[in-house]
Amino acid sequence: MPPRTRGIVYVFAWLFHGLRKLLGDVSAVHTRQRSHERIVRRPVIREASRFQDLAFELQRMILYSICDIDSLRSIIHASPECHHIYAMERRKILATTLARDLISDEVILDALSASRSLPLRSETTTKPQVQEFVRSYRQDREKYVADLEILHIDDLTHLGGLHGNVRFVTTYFYQYTLDAIPHYVEPIGHERAISRTELIRIYRAFYRFETFCNAFDFRRQLDSYHDDQYDTWRKIDARDRADWFLSIFPPWEVEEIACVRDYIFNLYKEGYREIAEDLMRRGYPRPLETGKEFYSDEETELNNCLNDVEQDDRAEYCLGSGILFLRRFLSSANFEQRRNLLLYGRGVTLADLSETLTEPSSDVIYCNVHDTDERPLHFTEDGHGPNVGWTWSNRDLVMSNYNHYLTEPLRKWAYVMWDYQRLSELGVLDQEPVQAPLGYY
Repeated sequence: MPPRTRGIVYVFAWLFHGLRKLLGDVSAVHTRQRSHERIVRRPVIREASRFQDLAFELQRMILYSICDIDSLRSIIHASPECHHIYAMERRKILATTLARDLISDEVILDALSASRSLPLRSETTTKPQVQEFVRSYRQDREKYVADLEILHIDDLTHLGGLHGNVRFVTTYFYQYTLDAIPHYVEPIGHERAISRTELIRIYRAFYRFETFCNAFDFRRQLDSYHDDQYDTWRKIDARDRADWFLSIFPPWEVEEIACVRDYIFNLYKEGYREIAEDLMRRGYPRPLETGKEFYSDEETELNNCLNDVEQDDRAEYCLGSGILFLRRFLSSANFEQRRNLLLYGRGVTLADLSETLTEPSSDVIYCNVHDTDERPLHFTEDGHGPNVGWTWSNRDLVMSNYNHYLTEPLRKWAYVMWDYQRLSELGVLDQEPVQAPLGYY
């Protein structure tokens, strides 16, 4: 090979060798980088399918499958697509969700009655109108078949708002009374969730409480000075209210209303005690210490907060204000809000449920209590007949008493609201009950 050719070959060999080395180094660097990236690279999260990307029929199906009114309200406020579908089929969607959320036909009837009784809170309402409403309610209980889709949209909207309030206060009631249940046996495992039958008892008690407050609102008696109206309403006493309304229900269901009454009344009473303690801390003088003969309206209201009897009276007025007032009280963020609500936010409403519950209906008074031993009232199963708390407290006797003073400690934990399984697991049913004596008080 000529020297010149040999030189050219050497040059190309040198270049090839250098290029090969260079490529090898770059490949090694990339290999190390890829290896490093495999170590530190985060997992790739694929973007979830968005609701608006779903087919219209799937969106509609999801909206119709929502189980409760609060979730429905949240999703139509959060999603423009859901709001559009809801606007097109509002009545049917709302009726479907409410029917599912209200659980049973019985609760639906009680919810409708509570909603329809609101117009009775009027100064022009007459005694015959209240009697007609109660008579209609009694008849509906015998033949009513739930069909919310036939209701007008305004009725459904009002019912939805009322049920939202009932759901809200039920959460507080459930937690308060559940914590108060005596634990004779250490619970095993997780806390038992509220059952369908327990929820039915609580819902219907709150709705019947609301119906009573609306139907027997005595603000008209306080504000009206017409002799004919005053005399008409003076004839409606506690016995009348018990005969007209409480006699519709078996005694253990009246006891459910009494549990709700005790819970709400004690909340308000505690609120007034809190106000009294605050006044005493700030050195507010009691009425007898001032020597004044006349007081302003605000001074009179504050003076009444220092008196236990007046505290009871004002708690009764708050009790008669119904579910919405209770929700506002439970939603109060601090003492100042609760104070202002109790002092200035309540209405002049007095349904007097407390007095009515101490008055047995005529059916109870004239029943033959001497055959009670021949007709024992046993617990069979949850959802049918008397609940286990009622039969346990009465030792399976046919007891028609309700709201007895001896069962007041039991009503603190709403003993007639709970299922057999819950009370059995906590050892309550193995204990000796507080027994109300036969006869009436």
